[in-house]
Parts: sequence; C-alpha cells; structure tokens
Amino acid sequence: KRRLSDSPYEIYNYSFPAGPKFSDTQTGLELRCGTRGPMRAVAGLIQGSGTNRSSDNPQDGYLRLEGVLGAGEGQTVGQRIGLVGYLGRARPDASVGAPNDDAQSFRRYGVDASLNASSVNLGVQYLWGRDDGALWGQGSEATWNGGFAELTVGTDFRTAFLARAEIVNEPSFIDRDLRRYTAGGRYSFEDNVAAHLEYSHQVVNTSAPDDPTEDYFTLRLDMAF
Repeated sequence: KRRLSDSPYEIYNYSFPAGPKFSDTQTGLELRCGTRGPMRAVAGLIQGSGTNRSSDNPQDGYLRLEGVLGAGEGQTVGQRIGLVGYLGRARPDASVGAPNDDAQSFRRYGVDASLNASSVNLGVQYLWGRDDGALWGQGSEATWNGGFAELTVGTDFRTAFLARAEIVNEPSFIDRDLRRYTAGGRYSFEDNVAAHLEYSHQVVNTSAPDDPTEDYFTLRLDMAF
C-alpha cells in the first residue's frame, strides 16, 4: 500500500544502534498461507542486521497472522487486524563499545489494525521490543515500545487528508522519549498529477528544561508518465 504521508514513522525507524528497522527493505524468503475464511499467515526468513558479517547465515525470522472482515483487504474497504512476531540475532555495532562482537538476540512483537467506515480509515500500530543489553552497550536487557494512530479521510476521488500522532518510549537508560504529530493533504488534478502538502512536528522529551524539536514541511508535485 502506498503511504499518503511523507514524514517518517518513528516506530518503524527505531532499533538498537545500526540494527534492522521495520522500515528497511530486506532480502529473504517469504511464505504465505491463506484460508477460505478471513485468516491468513505470512512467515519469512530474512538477511537481518547490517552489523552481521557477510559469512553469517540469515538468523532473523518473522510470523504475521491477520484477519480481514468484510470485502477488500482492509486498506480502504473492510476491517483488518494483525499480529506480528519477529525474532533475530545481531552483532553489536562498534559504536556501542560492547566487550565483544558475539551475536546477541532481539525480538519484536506487535499488533495493528486498519479500520474503515465510508471514506474514513483509522490505522493503528503498537510495537514492543526487547534487545540483549550488549546491542546497546549495556549489561542488562533493553526494552522499548511505541506506536501511532493515523486518521485518513478521503472527501472525494481527488482529495485526501491525514492526521497522525506517534510515540516511542525509549529504553530506561536513555533520557528521552519521542513524540511526533503530523497533518497533511493531497489533491489530484488528474490521474497522474497530484499536489501534496504536509507538516510534521517532532518533540524529543528529556529531563532538560527545553526539549529539542524538529519541524518537517513537505510541498511536492507528483507527476507520473
């Protein structure tokens, strides 16, 4: 599914230093299994972390279960609910100062939903991670979690609007959490010409008096031939 938003999804871009992110494109093998009912499963074995050596065998695997109620695939029609589990192993990045580069374990568990009513879509994602401490240069396991809720409204075939709120609760030894708020819209002049306008505001919550912020503006004209 093509994203309407141009700004990054914080939870999909989060991992231990130099670790694999859900936003990354991976090389691997994926198997899909469908049923006559609303349930289906997807399982895969992928290359994994870029910190691994070229001689390391693929050690990352995932399983996704999802159900779709109603017509469609749960993108613009129907209701989709999914569960995902991801288990992997990675070597610590040199920047964290781990005592050695032995492979360590990490895991991700998540739940997501895409709910539709007329021209309105509500997409939600929650992700929880646990990493062996050495991947962060720590002596004990690191846990973190977060997600987002995104509302998309299509007023007609030409116009669509979005609003999204996100949060990432970083490991306890890091004195910060991430928040991002995004709003935007898209107008299609023709089937192959569209204008996109978007504003995104990120806040890095810390114990300091003034939290760092980032403002992200997008004004784009898309043309396809």
